[in-house]
Amino acid sequence: WGLREFYATVRVINNTLRLQQAAAETEGQEWLPTLDAPELMNAILRNFGGRPDQEVEAVVQEFFRSCGMATGGVPRPSRINLLQQNLQENDARHLMLLTTHTAALRLLFARNATGQRVLLDHSRAEVMFGSTFPSDQSDLHVATSLQRIKTLMTEPICLVLVSCDALYEALYDLLNQHY
Repeated sequence: WGLREFYATVRVINNTLRLQQAAAETEGQEWLPTLDAPELMNAILRNFGGRPDQEVEAVVQEFFRSCGMATGGVPRPSRINLLQQNLQENDARHLMLLTTHTAALRLLFARNATGQRVLLDHSRAEVMFGSTFPSDQSDLHVATSLQRIKTLMTEPICLVLVSCDALYEALYDLLNQHY
């Protein structure tokens, strides 16, 4: 982990406090900034989750210890809830879900018991499929695909990459992040 995760956690905490302030002002109440344990847990898991549980637990314990809070009895949001939060926030960090199973694509667009989309709606998502054909591995094809990705990153849309192995190293350079 690095400073990106830490700064993103601080940003989520600041957004939470801004929402509290706006709610207090709307109700005409005096606002006293307070961060409770569930909000801290949510911010930590949104930005440090996705790693093995023992690594995440070490980060959670360190944050709570540094803030003088106990983790006992603090509810942990589900991974689905954390994904939904990230996808609904316009200025959230880029989210990358990695899987080796194509069944995950169906799960991203699944509906719940009431017929609502759980994570992604087709109208707000673009799916890009890669291939192993030799012409799809060329530098020209990779550059064209990267340009398409850069264009989509400027829109309020979720991009899902499926089997785009030829793009991952280039995406690392493009985004200056390690995925």
